Amino acid sequence: MPVPRRLVPGQSHFVTRRTRNRRALLLPSPEVLAVVLYCAGRAQSLCPGLSLHALTLETTHLHAGVTDAEGHSLLPVFFQCFHGLVARALNAHYGLGENFWRTGSYDNTETHTREDFVEQLLYAWTQPVKDGLVDRPEDWPGVLFLPEDFGTTRRIPKPPGAFFGGRRPEGHEPTDPRARREHRARERQRRERKRAEDAARDRARGRNRRRRRQLARERESRRKHSERAARPPRDRSALPEEVVLRIGRPPGFEGWPIEEVRRYFRRLLDARVQRLLRERKASGKSAMGLERALAGDPRRSLGEPLPRFARNPRIACKNRELRKLLLRRLQAWRNAYRDALERWRNLDRTVRFPYGSYLLPTLHGAKLAAPRPPPALA
Repeated sequence: MPVPRRLVPGQSHFVTRRTRNRRALLLPSPEVLAVVLYCAGRAQSLCPGLSLHALTLETTHLHAGVTDAEGHSLLPVFFQCFHGLVARALNAHYGLGENFWRTGSYDNTETHTREDFVEQLLYAWTQPVKDGLVDRPEDWPGVLFLPEDFGTTRRIPKPPGAFFGGRRPEGHEPTDPRARREHRARERQRRERKRAEDAARDRARGRNRRRRRQLARERESRRKHSERAARPPRDRSALPEEVVLRIGRPPGFEGWPIEEVRRYFRRLLDARVQRLLRERKASGKSAMGLERALAGDPRRSLGEPLPRFARNPRIACKNRELRKLLLRRLQAWRNAYRDALERWRNLDRTVRFPYGSYLLPTLHGAKLAAPRPPPALA
């Protein structure tokens, strides 16, 4: 069975997810930016109490820092809505089908101290610099929340022409310029093949040239008339025309004035960027540059992903002794979950799952053990 995920209400997480086949489907553009921000706001509207602190989109993956709601975990609801809407909208934008995200690429890492949460924030903020795309996080044109965004609220309108689900209308054109040109070229080729097939059928039936031309004109007239007579597609979407996106202050800084929080993290971010630039210079590398980074086709693959045999951490903690303690607690929780699941499979409906279990209590009404709040952020 897959390793169960512990989802304790009020816990802080950093989440990553990658696109299929390392395609650059999150390459910054006005359309991608509008879709991602709207989807984040829509997902947040369904999860009252969940705080979004960080969101960084690179070309092939994203990083998000969140603190779960109190009382009942809403982390799965948030990311199911956010990732699902982004996948449907950007698949339609690029004229693609099948899965948008790489299967099994969703990772959530718990943070239990303020220092570890700060470290994860700096990691997410400096990814474009670390990967050699730009020299400053501010230069990255994609989605990237920075310290100045803490405590702010944005009103995000629904992107015009974006498609968020259901069955795509017949003849739906991608909104990405490259994909739209290719789509129109394919449609022209399809119509030309149809004309050639009709002409070949008329010749096989012994119709003379004049009659064949007359039939071709009639078919073309009917095609244009049907295109003009076609009713515009009905907008069946129940999504709101505008959403509110709130970037919450980081946990552990509730008693600080918001301006002081922003200045504190700005100092940390500037110091980290300077360190990365010094390391890049010492290694002899240079930034790729925005022009080169944005020039490629976003539907291309940046190379097949190699199998990873490294550990996939569930807890981010720099303190070695504390990390050992947290990992022992996590392993004890997993053992308790497996024992409870075995009893549940044996039709014992009195069993109580350890606090932090999600799927069975949410979908099947299984009982939960007494709550144990997560360790307070130091």
